[in-house]
Amino acid sequence: MPGGEARAPWTVPLDLTVLPEPRRLHRDRLRADPRLAGLEVFRQPQAANPSYLTRAQFTALADHLPEAADVVSGATSAPVTW
Repeated sequence: MPGGEARAPWTVPLDLTVLPEPRRLHRDRLRADPRLAGLEVFRQPQAANPSYLTRAQFTALADHLPEAADVVSGATSAPVTW
């Protein structure tokens, strides 16, 4: 009995950080990068999760991501290690 009682719902804690709107990557920017032209989310936008990236696509996507300190505090520091 995951919830401690019979028929209790299962729960999973989730700590999800979403960038503020002005810091999010916009689709047009990613579509403009030829290295990302084959992204599954562009080819099949209605496909189910999870969506997959090749290593090359992941590297290209990381080039567009903000730096770690920039995400947290707005400062510029070392790049995020993925």
